[in-house]
Amino acid sequence: MSRKKDISITGRFFSKILIIIFIFVIAFAFFGGLGWYTGKRFEESKFEALNRLVSAELIECAELTVVKSNYSDIVTLKKKEVLGLAKSYTIIRYNAVARVGIANIEETTFSISQDRKAITAVLPEVQVLGNEIARMELFDEFKNAFAPITQQEIFDEINKSKDIALESLLAEGIIAEAEKRAEQIVKSIFSAMGFEEIQISFQNL
Repeated sequence: MSRKKDISITGRFFSKILIIIFIFVIAFAFFGGLGWYTGKRFEESKFEALNRLVSAELIECAELTVVKSNYSDIVTLKKKEVLGLAKSYTIIRYNAVARVGIANIEETTFSISQDRKAITAVLPEVQVLGNEIARMELFDEFKNAFAPITQQEIFDEINKSKDIALESLLAEGIIAEAEKRAEQIVKSIFSAMGFEEIQISFQNL
Protein backbone atom coordinates (compact mmCIF):
# COMPACT_ATOMS: atom_id res chain seq x y z
CA MET A 1 0.00 0.00 0.00
CA SER A 2 2.85 2.32 0.93
CA ARG A 3 4.61 1.56 -2.40
CA LYS A 4 1.49 2.48 -4.40
CA LYS A 5 1.24 5.69 -2.41
CA ASP A 6 4.89 6.53 -3.16
CA ILE A 7 4.35 5.89 -6.87
CA SER A 8 1.27 8.13 -6.83
CA ILE A 9 3.15 10.95 -5.09
CA THR A 10 6.07 10.60 -7.51
CA GLY A 11 3.69 10.70 -10.48
CA ARG A 12 2.05 13.86 -9.24
CA PHE A 13 5.46 15.42 -8.65
CA PHE A 14 6.61 14.71 -12.20
CA SER A 15 3.29 15.96 -13.55
CA LYS A 16 3.82 19.24 -11.73
CA ILE A 17 7.37 19.42 -13.08
CA LEU A 18 6.11 18.83 -16.63
CA ILE A 19 3.42 21.50 -16.19
CA ILE A 20 6.02 23.98 -14.88
CA ILE A 21 8.36 23.16 -17.78
CA PHE A 22 5.48 23.56 -20.25
CA ILE A 23 4.52 26.91 -18.74
CA PHE A 24 8.15 28.00 -18.85
CA VAL A 25 8.47 27.00 -22.52
CA ILE A 26 5.26 28.86 -23.39
CA ALA A 27 6.38 31.92 -21.47
CA PHE A 28 9.81 31.80 -23.10
CA ALA A 29 8.27 31.51 -26.55
CA PHE A 30 5.85 34.34 -25.81
CA PHE A 31 8.41 36.76 -24.44
CA GLY A 32 10.91 35.71 -27.10
CA GLY A 33 8.37 36.42 -29.81
CA LEU A 34 7.41 39.67 -28.12
CA GLY A 35 11.06 40.67 -27.95
CA TRP A 36 11.57 39.81 -31.63
CA TYR A 37 8.47 41.78 -32.65
CA THR A 38 9.46 44.73 -30.47
CA GLY A 39 12.98 44.66 -31.90
CA LYS A 40 11.63 44.49 -35.43
CA ARG A 41 9.27 47.41 -34.81
CA PHE A 42 12.16 49.35 -33.25
CA GLU A 43 14.32 48.75 -36.32
CA GLU A 44 11.43 49.75 -38.60
CA SER A 45 10.86 52.93 -36.59
CA LYS A 46 14.56 53.82 -36.86
CA PHE A 47 14.40 53.18 -40.62
CA GLU A 48 11.31 55.40 -40.97
CA ALA A 49 12.91 58.10 -38.80
CA LEU A 50 16.01 58.08 -41.02
CA ASN A 51 13.83 58.46 -44.12
CA ARG A 52 12.11 61.46 -42.54
CA LEU A 53 15.46 62.94 -41.55
CA VAL A 54 16.82 62.67 -45.11
CA SER A 55 13.65 64.31 -46.46
CA ALA A 56 13.92 67.10 -43.88
CA GLU A 57 17.56 67.76 -44.79
CA LEU A 58 16.69 68.00 -48.48
CA ILE A 59 13.77 70.34 -47.75
CA GLU A 60 16.17 72.60 -45.83
CA CYS A 61 18.25 73.00 -48.99
CA ALA A 62 15.21 74.08 -51.10
CA GLU A 63 16.76 75.83 -54.11
CA LEU A 64 20.37 74.72 -54.28
CA THR A 65 22.66 77.20 -56.04
CA VAL A 66 26.01 75.49 -56.47
CA VAL A 67 27.79 77.73 -59.00
CA LYS A 68 27.78 81.51 -59.27
CA SER A 69 29.61 83.07 -62.18
CA ASN A 70 30.25 86.82 -62.10
CA TYR A 71 30.95 88.53 -65.40
CA SER A 72 30.89 91.99 -66.92
CA ASP A 73 30.60 93.56 -70.36
CA ILE A 74 30.39 96.93 -72.07
CA VAL A 75 27.39 97.70 -74.24
CA THR A 76 27.52 100.48 -76.84
CA LEU A 77 24.39 101.80 -78.56
CA LYS A 78 24.60 104.13 -81.52
CA LYS A 79 21.75 105.73 -83.40
CA LYS A 80 21.55 107.89 -86.51
CA GLU A 81 18.55 109.75 -87.86
CA VAL A 82 17.76 112.54 -90.34
CA LEU A 83 19.97 111.35 -93.20
CA GLY A 84 22.65 110.35 -90.73
CA LEU A 85 23.21 113.88 -89.51
CA ALA A 86 21.63 113.41 -86.08
CA LYS A 87 23.62 111.01 -83.93
CA SER A 88 23.34 109.65 -80.39
CA TYR A 89 25.30 107.07 -78.47
CA THR A 90 25.31 105.45 -75.05
CA ILE A 91 28.07 103.36 -73.47
CA ILE A 92 27.18 101.28 -70.44
CA ARG A 93 29.19 98.82 -68.41
CA TYR A 94 27.31 96.21 -66.39
CA ASN A 95 28.10 93.42 -63.95
CA ALA A 96 25.92 90.32 -63.85
CA VAL A 97 25.69 87.02 -61.99
CA ALA A 98 24.72 83.70 -63.55
CA ARG A 99 23.45 81.15 -61.02
CA VAL A 100 23.39 77.43 -61.78
CA GLY A 101 22.01 74.69 -59.56
CA ILE A 102 18.90 72.70 -58.67
CA ALA A 103 15.61 74.58 -58.63
CA ASN A 104 13.82 72.31 -56.15
CA ILE A 105 15.94 69.69 -54.43
CA GLU A 106 12.83 68.43 -52.60
CA GLU A 107 12.07 66.51 -55.82
CA THR A 108 15.05 64.25 -55.10
CA THR A 109 14.13 60.58 -54.93
CA PHE A 110 16.14 58.26 -52.69
CA SER A 111 16.24 54.78 -51.24
CA ILE A 112 17.98 53.57 -48.09
CA SER A 113 19.33 50.06 -47.54
CA GLN A 114 17.81 47.97 -44.76
CA ASP A 115 21.00 48.19 -42.70
CA ARG A 116 20.82 52.00 -43.03
CA LYS A 117 24.43 52.18 -44.23
CA ALA A 118 23.83 52.91 -47.93
CA ILE A 119 21.71 55.46 -49.77
CA THR A 120 21.01 55.94 -53.46
CA ALA A 121 19.68 59.33 -54.55
CA VAL A 122 18.52 60.74 -57.88
CA LEU A 123 18.71 64.53 -57.93
CA PRO A 124 16.65 66.82 -60.19
CA GLU A 125 18.47 68.16 -63.24
CA VAL A 126 20.93 71.00 -62.86
CA GLN A 127 19.84 74.13 -64.69
CA VAL A 128 20.35 77.88 -64.95
CA LEU A 129 18.52 79.44 -62.00
CA GLY A 130 19.13 83.05 -62.90
CA ASN A 131 21.17 85.51 -64.94
CA GLU A 132 20.68 88.89 -63.30
CA ILE A 133 22.35 92.27 -63.46
CA ALA A 134 24.11 93.22 -60.24
CA ARG A 135 25.31 96.69 -61.26
CA MET A 136 25.18 99.14 -64.19
CA GLU A 137 27.42 102.12 -64.83
CA LEU A 138 27.07 104.81 -67.51
CA PHE A 139 30.43 105.36 -69.14
CA ASP A 140 29.56 107.95 -71.69
CA GLU A 141 26.66 109.22 -73.73
CA PHE A 142 25.69 111.82 -76.27
CA LYS A 143 22.03 112.65 -76.74
CA ASN A 144 20.41 114.16 -79.77
CA ALA A 145 16.69 114.91 -79.70
CA PHE A 146 16.41 113.80 -83.36
CA ALA A 147 18.03 110.43 -82.64
CA PRO A 148 16.80 109.40 -79.18
CA ILE A 149 17.95 106.18 -77.53
CA THR A 150 15.19 104.79 -75.31
CA GLN A 151 15.57 102.91 -72.02
CA GLN A 152 13.94 99.88 -73.62
CA GLU A 153 16.56 99.84 -76.37
CA ILE A 154 19.28 99.95 -73.73
CA PHE A 155 17.77 97.05 -71.77
CA ASP A 156 17.24 95.03 -74.96
CA GLU A 157 20.89 95.44 -75.90
CA ILE A 158 22.04 94.48 -72.39
CA ASN A 159 19.82 91.39 -72.46
CA LYS A 160 21.35 90.35 -75.79
CA SER A 161 24.79 90.72 -74.25
CA LYS A 162 23.73 88.67 -71.22
CA ASP A 163 22.38 85.88 -73.43
CA ILE A 164 25.65 85.73 -75.35
CA ALA A 165 27.63 85.62 -72.07
CA LEU A 166 25.42 82.82 -70.74
CA GLU A 167 25.81 80.80 -73.93
CA SER A 168 29.56 81.14 -73.53
CA LEU A 169 29.39 79.88 -69.91
CA LEU A 170 27.28 76.91 -70.99
CA ALA A 171 29.74 76.09 -73.77
CA GLU A 172 32.57 76.18 -71.21
CA GLY A 173 30.82 73.48 -69.14
CA ILE A 174 29.21 75.34 -66.27
CA ILE A 175 26.42 72.72 -66.06
CA ALA A 176 28.90 69.86 -65.64
CA GLU A 177 30.76 71.85 -63.00
CA ALA A 178 27.51 72.50 -61.15
CA GLU A 179 26.57 68.80 -61.25
CA LYS A 180 29.93 67.88 -59.75
CA ARG A 181 29.55 70.42 -56.95
CA ALA A 182 25.94 69.44 -56.27
CA GLU A 183 27.03 65.83 -55.96
CA GLN A 184 29.78 66.82 -53.51
CA ILE A 185 27.38 68.89 -51.39
CA VAL A 186 24.72 66.18 -51.18
CA LYS A 187 27.33 63.52 -50.44
CA SER A 188 28.66 65.67 -47.60
CA ILE A 189 25.15 65.95 -46.15
CA PHE A 190 24.56 62.19 -46.35
CA SER A 191 28.01 61.37 -45.02
CA ALA A 192 27.40 63.62 -42.00
CA MET A 193 24.21 61.62 -41.41
CA GLY A 194 26.23 58.41 -41.09
CA PHE A 195 25.84 56.79 -44.51
CA GLU A 196 28.88 54.80 -45.59
CA GLU A 197 27.90 54.08 -49.21
CA ILE A 198 26.45 56.95 -51.23
CA GLN A 199 25.43 56.86 -54.89
CA ILE A 200 24.28 60.05 -56.63
CA SER A 201 22.86 60.51 -60.12
CA PHE A 202 20.77 63.13 -61.91
CA GLN A 203 17.35 62.88 -63.54
CA ASN A 204 18.62 64.26 -66.85
CA LEU A 205 21.27 61.55 -67.25
